[in-house]
Amino acid sequence: MIDESVDQDEKTEEATPQRRDQARERGQVARSRDLVSAMTLLVGVAALGLLSQSMVRALGQMGASTFGSLHRSGDALALCLSGAHGLLVSVAPFLGATMAAALVATLMQTGMPQRSWVRIDLGRLNPLPRLGQMFSPGLAGWELLKTGLKLGAVGLAAWQVLQPTWDELGSRGALPPAALLARMLELSRSLLLRLGLLLLALAVLDYIISRWRTERALRMTRREVREELRHSEGNPQVKRRLRRKARELLKRRLAVEVPKSDVVVVNPTHYAVALSYRPGAMRAPRVLAKGVDHIAMRIRALARSAGVPVVSNPPLARDLHRRVRVGGEIPTDLYRAVAEVLAFVYRIRQRTLGEARS
Repeated sequence: MIDESVDQDEKTEEATPQRRDQARERGQVARSRDLVSAMTLLVGVAALGLLSQSMVRALGQMGASTFGSLHRSGDALALCLSGAHGLLVSVAPFLGATMAAALVATLMQTGMPQRSWVRIDLGRLNPLPRLGQMFSPGLAGWELLKTGLKLGAVGLAAWQVLQPTWDELGSRGALPPAALLARMLELSRSLLLRLGLLLLALAVLDYIISRWRTERALRMTRREVREELRHSEGNPQVKRRLRRKARELLKRRLAVEVPKSDVVVVNPTHYAVALSYRPGAMRAPRVLAKGVDHIAMRIRALARSAGVPVVSNPPLARDLHRRVRVGGEIPTDLYRAVAEVLAFVYRIRQRTLGEARS
């Protein structure tokens, strides 16, 4: 939740992605209802221009058919239902276009709706918070200015369309009804188009201001950023304790596995890999332990204290460490190199045993 008690001047940090996701789940996104209205109006005007003739023709045919059937039949209810169906079919393309425009304009601002938006929140029925927002100095001032701009847009559009044709309309009172209706429809479309363009420009400005207000409301203090970072990445003390336990487990495992190995292949400064091979019990030598830097030093120390031979072969040590996981068998292309190391170790071991017997 956004802490409203914090002074806005203290919120100097940009909202984090997690903060934005939480706000989006609550439905706190930038939007402008005026943008939806303006796009719906413009699409409606365009749809009327394209569909007006077919709509008028369909409505005329429907009216003639309905009244003609009413004269011949007494079932008024069936004729009314038939007429309503015909009316719906006639205006369906226009209604579909305007509804699609409203949907697209909404999705352009908010993106795909979240499941969390569809829930019952009785707190929204309380009008006091909404009234407080409406009459806040910044929002109330902008809404008042926006209302004045809308009235100005209506007046400007009406003046631009009607002023050049005022005398023309006064002198065409004797026109046939059809021609007068066509002229009035033409002027209406022109008026609505100009009005829609002016309202669209105002709606874009309204959306920009709404986006700025939303971003400003989502800003965070430095303490909030640190708290969120701590929660998202975990408590540093807990992470240090887990790392310490992991190191202890690794030391215990090394203390058990390294003394059981047959040889430790090392790069004298960085790598160490403990190998074991039991003919008949294993298909190929296995890696019992491996490590770099301080872990490699511990493996070497454990090997020396347990009497396990330590053989320096930097290329083989690097390949084994990079390619073989702990407990895994060595790859076939390293058989020869590992066999040579094991043969060397076995020779030394047999020589040592022979010397001890003698």
